[in-house]
Amino acid sequence: MAMISPTAEFVVSLTRDGRIATQRTIEDALNENETLMTETVEPVKKTEDVAETISRQHLLRDAESSKLIVSEEIALGHVSWPALKLYLSAMGGPGFWILTLGALLISDSFNTLSAWYLRYWTSRYEDSPSSEISDGYHLTI
Repeated sequence: MAMISPTAEFVVSLTRDGRIATQRTIEDALNENETLMTETVEPVKKTEDVAETISRQHLLRDAESSKLIVSEEIALGHVSWPALKLYLSAMGGPGFWILTLGALLISDSFNTLSAWYLRYWTSRYEDSPSSEISDGYHLTI
């Protein structure tokens, strides 16, 4: 209830056997049921107390160092070689990349070769009668 109460508009409560016991708005449900009210309000208060304690600790720590904001150290526009090497090795290592690039090269070569062979096959029809050209042979290749 503590998590859904800020966004929910309507509550349906069920009995132990799964039947609908009540249907009402959240405000009505909280006003009628004391247990539900305490279960909803106490976690919200605890969360607020924890957040307040954490923010106080950060303010005290910042006050001790006499700085309100610590500047960040960021290298802009640069990825170091060790970081890139770690990324590439995590993606499969050098063997994977060599096989992948080799497969891409072979695939592109076959695409180019098939276009060339199709042109060669069609040019044969210009030089010879179609009865002399074996379509089965060229389709097999």
